[in-house]
Amino acid sequence: MTGDEQLNENGLNRGFRLGDWTVRPGSGVLESHDGPVHLEPKQMDLLVFLAHRAPEVASKEEIFGAVWPGSYVAEVGLKRNVSQLRRALGDDARHPRIIKTIPKRGYQLLIPVVPIDASQDEAAADD
Repeated sequence: MTGDEQLNENGLNRGFRLGDWTVRPGSGVLESHDGPVHLEPKQMDLLVFLAHRAPEVASKEEIFGAVWPGSYVAEVGLKRNVSQLRRALGDDARHPRIIKTIPKRGYQLLIPVVPIDASQDEAAADD
């Protein structure tokens, strides 16, 4: 099963809640009470992959294979994308609340991922 098929199976491609955030992969947007934050495509891909793996640790190798398939990306590229994603989420690497670095292994989402089903999405749009 491919990564996309697994995400479809979990419903995460439609969107999901991550704490106070609503994540909308299709539009590349994080929504909160403070308004929308637009992510670069690779940052959204990274967040969706971490959400798919949650609460397990996603190894660096798994991330490279899913987010940058068939491409060579230096580890500094992964770190930069994680840093920008943390900034967008208001997270801090020293005192993580959302994304934790697991030294020498990878990254882990610390808060629950809740898929948005179609009825929740329609109800939110009606508010």
